[in-house]
Amino acid sequence: MMGGVIMKKIFVVLGGLIGLFVVLIVGYLIGNRMGTTYGAQQYTWKMWQNNDMQISPNKVFGKINDLRAQNNLKPYVISDSLCRVADVRAKDTYDKRTSAWNQQKQEYNKSQQNAPESTDAMYSMISKTCPECDLKSYGDIQYIALRPDTCWNFAGKKICEGTESFGVVEKYTDRVVNSWNDEPSLKPLLFANVNNGCIGAYGGAVVLSIANLSK
Repeated sequence: MMGGVIMKKIFVVLGGLIGLFVVLIVGYLIGNRMGTTYGAQQYTWKMWQNNDMQISPNKVFGKINDLRAQNNLKPYVISDSLCRVADVRAKDTYDKRTSAWNQQKQEYNKSQQNAPESTDAMYSMISKTCPECDLKSYGDIQYIALRPDTCWNFAGKKICEGTESFGVVEKYTDRVVNSWNDEPSLKPLLFANVNNGCIGAYGGAVVLSIANLSK
């Protein structure tokens, strides 16, 4: 009987050790995945800050023209000078949003985020950068991502196919186009009766600029 008690205690101890081992392994795997996710986010964020990496403007532009084709519309034709406008607008958008973002609190400074934009300054820049652009037909829409999302959640589950940004960041080009297409106030610019368009990108900011060329 004494031997049975001893064996029972041994099994209890072994069971506890095995359980502890399993918990440690699971904890390590989850912690490692969380660390990898956080590290990937921070690395991509730093790359975006320096504009060493962008959400692909060519892929966004191609997907917009695919949508236009599906709706029997002619594709937007790229204009070099309009692309320069879009690039300036993208950098301005990124700078404005990042300056309003409190990294420590992980929230926006509302007063800075909602600060009105000077339309006079914007149209002055467009006139100088793209003198052949018809200002009456000009329009643009913006997308901004400040916290890169990876293809792994904190439980270690793969939630997307990261084919862009070295397999770390989710397909932002799909996210960009879908967010514009799903928003009633932004969607008209995807399907406007305008000849020219271009995508500007800076870090996590993307801007579609469209206009007819008058000269």
